[in-house]
Amino acid sequence: LSLHDALPILVNWIQFMQKEMNIPLTIQELGTIAPEEYFAAIDKMADAALADACTVNNPRVPTKEDIIKIYTKLWSF
Repeated sequence: LSLHDALPILVNWIQFMQKEMNIPLTIQELGTIAPEEYFAAIDKMADAALADACTVNNPRVPTKEDIIKIYTKLWSF
């Protein structure tokens, strides 16, 4: 089984386990923040992520646009 074939299986298993344990899959499912508040904070959260000392240790250092896309997708996918 190649990594390319195994990755979707792993993702599906993780999402299944999250559902089994009642762990929200998205920020929206948490229900703790309004969409307007969340999306208004994304730019500031992206700046904070880039300023984090651990970011430079990632195998691929993201751009601010990359981080914004990730945060946007985390709302609801």
